[in-house]
Amino acid sequence: MENIVDTDNPFGNMSDVDEDEESIINIPDNIIQFIDSCSNTVAKQAEEEFNIEMWQDINAYDIISPIEQRLYIALNTIIKINYIGKYSSGSEIIITPQYNINNYRVDFLLTHMRDTTSPIDTTKQLIIECDSQEWHERIEKERRYEKQRDRCFTTLGYKTIHFTGKEINDDALVVAVEILSLFTGIEQDDLIKEV
Repeated sequence: MENIVDTDNPFGNMSDVDEDEESIINIPDNIIQFIDSCSNTVAKQAEEEFNIEMWQDINAYDIISPIEQRLYIALNTIIKINYIGKYSSGSEIIITPQYNINNYRVDFLLTHMRDTTSPIDTTKQLIIECDSQEWHERIEKERRYEKQRDRCFTTLGYKTIHFTGKEINDDALVVAVEILSLFTGIEQDDLIKEV
């Protein structure tokens, strides 16, 4: 059996065929164009579904802050285009905005179920805080409250990371990649940032 490749076919190696076979399936240009057209239709549908999902989530979770909205959308984008979290098997990442821990409300709690089939609890959690410009100008009492809050989370076993509003506004997708790389152990360079 020899490997036959049709160099006119943009899809590359289509099949292995016996040496006696005289032909291989050629895809005519009009069919390739039709595939492209259908791909665009599917992409538009996926885009619309993602838009609806994000707006429904932002409203359902009452995410009021624009930097939190931006980061929530970026996290979901990176998860989706890299097929991690709820889009893959054996692993699930849950993003819970506006989560209450003790008497504190966190911007996001990420929960990573690394192996949903294991009897051993492999859950990992991470608190994400989005610090607006106002955070840097807070009075001493407010800064002490923030530090006390972070110490409470640490005592309860949570890891907390903070990102500035500027970092999120400059490139929320880069921030999302950094978070998900830290959280899942996937190298940042291995995560797709755009398509």
